[in-house]
Amino acid sequence: MLDEAEYLGLLDRSNLVTRLRRSRRRRGRARLLAVLARHEPGSTRTKNTLEESFLLLVRKSGFPEPQVNSRLGPYEIDFLWKAQRVAVETDGRSAHERASARERDYSRDAWLHARGFRPLRFTWAQVRGRSDEVVAALAAALGES
Repeated sequence: MLDEAEYLGLLDRSNLVTRLRRSRRRRGRARLLAVLARHEPGSTRTKNTLEESFLLLVRKSGFPEPQVNSRLGPYEIDFLWKAQRVAVETDGRSAHERASARERDYSRDAWLHARGFRPLRFTWAQVRGRSDEVVAALAAALGES
């Protein structure tokens, strides 16, 4: 929510913190200040439920925090571990069922491979139903197996 508000230009973070510090009797004030203190802007701006589920799985499994929806060359990568050279795409059916979308996916994967990255793709069924499979593949790719 914080990332989306910042992205849309609806949040002035420093102004909010100042106001919260001044209004000591507001319910939830301490909790919101704590969230703001540990939140890294832009770190969790997921685009859909599948991305959010994957990010929660990554955190629950103790993997290093990825960059979320960040640019790499001409592409926006869903989840990127730049140092480990791993790029993960979460493929929902609606965005990837057409042949043209699959062609773009193949082109992206080839581009990533040519630059030394390891592209991984996970579906809704994998992330939500077979998470052990996702965790094992990601552990191997990140060198944590």
